[in-house]
Parts: sequence; C-alpha cells; structure tokens
Amino acid sequence: AIQALETAAKWMPGSFDVQYQLGVANLMNNNRPRAITHFRESLRLDPGSVQASLLLSDLEIRSGNSANAIGLLVGVVQKAPEN
Repeated sequence: AIQALETAAKWMPGSFDVQYQLGVANLMNNNRPRAITHFRESLRLDPGSVQASLLLSDLEIRSGNSANAIGLLVGVVQKAPEN
C-alpha cells in the first residue's frame, strides 16, 4: 500500500488525502519518522484537519516533542472544541 501511495503522491503532490493516507500507512508499519513527515505535509495542505492533528500530536508526544504536541492540541480545541 505504501508504494502505491508514494506513486500517487508523485502524481498528486498537493493531495491532502494521499499525504494523510501515507501517514496512516507508515504509522501502521511502525515507521514513526515517515508518519510524522506525511502528517506534517497533510496539515500543511489542510491545516484544519482535526484527525491529522490528533494523530500527529500523539506521534509528537511519543517522540518526546511535547511542545509540538501541545501546540497541535490547542489548535484542535480551537478548530473543533467538541473533539
């Protein structure tokens, strides 16, 4: 799945969905650094994505970057307080 998504990313470099799915696929394969890279890119493309923000904040915490995680979570509360 990752290889197909990486090919899609080359064809659609501005696709939030492709970057987000690459983040999820890498997370499922326990490749946290690549997952972080793709979630960051997905958020660059769609800063309002609550799900990408939540997944990235979890990865940031697990990587010892609590300040980044807090910033992302504050953003989630501002964007979608019901979450």
